[in-house]
Amino acid sequence: MGYTISAPPHIKSNKSFRSINMAKILALIPLSLVSVYFFGMPALGIILAAVLAAVLTEYGIQMIFKLKVTIKDGHAALIGLMFALLTPPEAPLWIPVIGAFFAIAVGKHA
Repeated sequence: MGYTISAPPHIKSNKSFRSINMAKILALIPLSLVSVYFFGMPALGIILAAVLAAVLTEYGIQMIFKLKVTIKDGHAALIGLMFALLTPPEAPLWIPVIGAFFAIAVGKHA
């Protein structure tokens, strides 16, 4: 009895990883705007700090280990944005920076 090797029965489409991540970021933009409206500039600072830390951490790790730089796919920005939206607005800015760093360095690149 032999095994038959064939293509998996998955639905195939032309969506890329980048387009899926950008759609998720686009879906979180209204929530980000509402959080800035209700909580003011501290919320905007947390969002910017977390996204920037996540993107810079991913870029730094990929440069250190000589990997292909993939920050254009939006995954690090999405992780930073999700982490920022989970952080309370009263938190100091070092908390989202350290959190986004660990989310990328340990969670993604471990």
